[in-house]
Amino acid sequence: KLIKINLNNILYIESLKDYIKVITILGDYVVHKSLTAITEELPQSNFIRIHRSYIINVQRVSSLHKSQNEVSMEDGTVLAVSRDVKSILEAKLSGLTI
Repeated sequence: KLIKINLNNILYIESLKDYIKVITILGDYVVHKSLTAITEELPQSNFIRIHRSYIINVQRVSSLHKSQNEVSMEDGTVLAVSRDVKSILEAKLSGLTI
């Protein structure tokens, strides 16, 4: 079954080995695809791989917890942020905050 998902509705994507779980504001979808493959298909302006298991939509981040290397999403989910990506994420988010 093919389902069209608006990229703006995606909160984050989680790796499940050979599958990915796409978490959106409208529901969750499991797809047979790798996190690496989906990373190449998403626009880098809005999406960033923050951990080996997660890609997030930076537009849907509610806060970054620098001391704990975590990010909170709009739905309240807290995700781990890799140390290597933290500074890149901070720079991306600084352009979005007021």
